[in-house]
Amino acid sequence: MRMPIVDAHLDLAYNGRRGRDLTLPAAGQASVGEGAPAVGLPDLREAGVVLVCGSVFAQPADAEDPDGYRTAHQARLAGMVDVDWYLDLERRGEIRLVRTVDDLPAVVPALLDTATPLPVLLAMEGADPILGPDDVEAWFEIGLRVVGLAWMQGTRYAGGNAAPGPLTHDGAALVGALDRVGIVHDLAHLDEGAAWQLLDLTTGPVCATHANPRAVVAGPRQLSDAMLRAVGERGGVIGTSLYQPHLVAESEAWRAATIGDVVRCMRHVADTLGSVSSIGLGTDADGGFGHDELPEGMRTHRDLALLADALTADGFDDDAIAAILGGNWLAFFRRHLPA
Repeated sequence: MRMPIVDAHLDLAYNGRRGRDLTLPAAGQASVGEGAPAVGLPDLREAGVVLVCGSVFAQPADAEDPDGYRTAHQARLAGMVDVDWYLDLERRGEIRLVRTVDDLPAVVPALLDTATPLPVLLAMEGADPILGPDDVEAWFEIGLRVVGLAWMQGTRYAGGNAAPGPLTHDGAALVGALDRVGIVHDLAHLDEGAAWQLLDLTTGPVCATHANPRAVVAGPRQLSDAMLRAVGERGGVIGTSLYQPHLVAESEAWRAATIGDVVRCMRHVADTLGSVSSIGLGTDADGGFGHDELPEGMRTHRDLALLADALTADGFDDDAIAAILGGNWLAFFRRHLPA
């Protein structure tokens, strides 16, 4: 039985603006950039994906990408390039942007047919494209509904997992502005110290769109058990990433990730929180890598049936699997999107 799937992190625009035609199945796309494509809109629909969080991402300038943004205004322009990409796909009938509760799939969603526009909710990865608190409402009106203050390198608002640092003064001010309009906070990529500061400040909903347990795969990119509990206690959801380095420790980097590694991450969250209600998917498939960095046997979302079978073998019942694959994220967004 196919179950409706929600994927809380896909870099659709990132891949689209690099030249990949996501209106084609992944197997029919040119391999532009890093690795063989793993994501295409037809694959998502046929897999039973009923909602995606599509990232809005601006690349900061560094040695690898000297053409990235260097100022706040350059970051905003770069973020708007992604938004325009999504709006163009919406005009073409390929996707529809999710802005309100009424835009979500039904309580018991039917699987999409191949001609249905894919529902996409905009989620910003690294908040530098937001000029400041006074700019938040404009982004909300565009359709932005989830914001992570930092990407791995950090932003002027907070430290990231590869560049640790606290919330800045501007970051604390931005938290209040995001709360006032009802934008969800994403803890993925955020420095843990900054994440605890955010949790102390915010009255709004929190989640981690794509992060795995640090107890399974060590490193600052993943969530400590204390952070898992904090997200769970606030009713948040943690999207399990399918990216190889998020599933296999550096000491085992010689081997490929497996579906069993994905189940191990989910099992740890379930055991730590005593419930499956905070477990979801945030695959990060195609996030600057190819399908060779996904678990063995997985090339597109169509292969998530393997995950459902593996969860069953590990003792999860059908209700738990349905919640993990999509139900938990749908319930979370029903609670926190505007009417």
